[in-house]
Amino acid sequence: MVFGLSRNRKQRLNIVKAISLARIVEGKLLMMEERLKASMNDRFKELVENHYLNDKSYSSMLAAEIAERRKLLNAISSLRLGVERLRIRLETIRDIGATAELARGLTSMLRELKGNAAVAVPEISVMLGELEESVLELTTEALPIGGMQTSPGSTGIEDPDVKAILREAAEVAAERKRTLAQQGET
Repeated sequence: MVFGLSRNRKQRLNIVKAISLARIVEGKLLMMEERLKASMNDRFKELVENHYLNDKSYSSMLAAEIAERRKLLNAISSLRLGVERLRIRLETIRDIGATAELARGLTSMLRELKGNAAVAVPEISVMLGELEESVLELTTEALPIGGMQTSPGSTGIEDPDVKAILREAAEVAAERKRTLAQQGET
C-alpha cells in the first residue's frame, strides 16, 4: 500500500504499474516468438538437408517437431496480441481518465489470457497472475480515475473528442449490422 498519496493518485500509480507489467509480459512473449521462429528456421533447414539425403524417418520426425513448434508459436502470438490489447485498453483508461468500473471488463480478459498461458507458457501465466492482481486493485476501488464521473446509464465520458469517436464507432457498427443483415437475407 502506498501511504501519503491521494486516492486518485494511488489509482493512477496502480494503472501505470499494470501497464508496466503488461509491457514486460508482452516483451517476454515477443522474445519467445523470435527465438521460436529462429529455431524453426534452423530445424527447417535441417529438414531440407535430411530430405535431400533421403533420410525419411529423421525427416518425418523433424517435420512433426516443426509442426508442434508452429502450434506453440501460434499460441504465443495469440497470447501476445491479447496482452497487447489489454495494455492498450489500460493505456486508454489512463489517458481518458476512466473510472474503475470501466476497468472491470479487464479481469475477464485477463482470466482468459491466463488460462491460455497456463497451457502454452506456464511462466507467463504467473506473470499474468501478478498483472491480474494489479488490475483487481483498480477494479475494487469504485473511485473515479482522472476527472471522470459516472452516473447510472452514462458512460462517464466528458471529453468531446472521445464522445465524437464513440458516436462515429456506433454509426459504423450500425452500418455493419445493416450490411450483415442484408447479406443474410440474400
